[in-house]
Amino acid sequence: MKNKEIQSNKIIPILKINNDFSKNFFLGDSSSLLLNNSFTCFNLIFKIISDLNKYTYQKHADMFNFKSDEKIKVYNYNQYKLWNEEFMSDKQDIDLIYKRGELVNRGDEKLLIVILSFLKTYEYRTYTFTNSKNEKVTTSGGLIKDWQLVNNSGKVRITIDQGWADNIVTLNTYNRFYTNALEKIKNSKHIYFLLWLGRMQESLKKKGEFSSPVGLDKFNELFELNYSKRYDLIHNFLIPIKKKLDSLEYGYSFNFSTKDVKEHITIITRYELKPNLANSINSAEIENLSIKLKGNYKLKYFTLHHQLNKENIEELKELMKKHDLDNYYTALKKEIKSQRDENGKLLKMKSLQGNGFILKIKNLLSKDI
Repeated sequence: MKNKEIQSNKIIPILKINNDFSKNFFLGDSSSLLLNNSFTCFNLIFKIISDLNKYTYQKHADMFNFKSDEKIKVYNYNQYKLWNEEFMSDKQDIDLIYKRGELVNRGDEKLLIVILSFLKTYEYRTYTFTNSKNEKVTTSGGLIKDWQLVNNSGKVRITIDQGWADNIVTLNTYNRFYTNALEKIKNSKHIYFLLWLGRMQESLKKKGEFSSPVGLDKFNELFELNYSKRYDLIHNFLIPIKKKLDSLEYGYSFNFSTKDVKEHITIITRYELKPNLANSINSAEIENLSIKLKGNYKLKYFTLHHQLNKENIEELKELMKKHDLDNYYTALKKEIKSQRDENGKLLKMKSLQGNGFILKIKNLLSKDI
């Protein structure tokens, strides 16, 4: 029996991603393999979801009894009928037809073959689903069951497993993914962060707020990162993503906070992007926050390495408000490394402690190097 065919269309602006599919596919046991794959791989997955999204329908206990909106009721029923009668009545898989140029740049055929082969085995599993005849069907496979690349025509035929396709189309609960992100965000881990952000649960403490404290170790585990300091995570991972999201006017963005939490914790708060939103952080504020974080990090570094007391810390804070101490600290390092102690050993920066460290910095500042 010939598979059902779906011709590829331009990727739609907003994807509805079923939470069950997201949990099984994006956040499954093998997610680290997906995270370390290329952006092109993610792009293909979103194209598949987009081409199936036109068949999506909402599934719940009262799915065909919308008392408040007759149009929603009729639309949902028609979508359910279309999908189940056309694609789920028989044990048929689904073929998605693409042109090679839709998936990869010219000359990247080897990359396409690698990605298709990867997706054929990724999250390969045995599972059970129910077809339109209410029959339970047990089968095995990954999202892509098979693929063919016709070299002469450049046509790519991707066979999607029926059960995985149904998992994309049948929406229990879902989150939105705004595909304008794919235009500027080409980092797989940043895309993965957007998926994670979209799945953030509503706060138990405050209705309507989507906020979560996340430890540094958890961040590293979730996104295959290797940061040893919270400052580096924020400066090198979170701030670049936020800047891109806000410039794109993505459907939602996030704030982050380190106030009143342990040193390794960062609180992430998602919010909808609306014009003039009060808690949105603009580019200038992001830069200010970055500078503040950098200053806090330096202050902690100086305090630990030079054994500063409360009086020293307050004095250093005042100096840091007026001067960027980077050049002065570098100059001090050079000066100390050229000096020896009473035993003839080269001095180390840690030998400068407390008042001695503050006096040395002040001395250099007075010279205005």
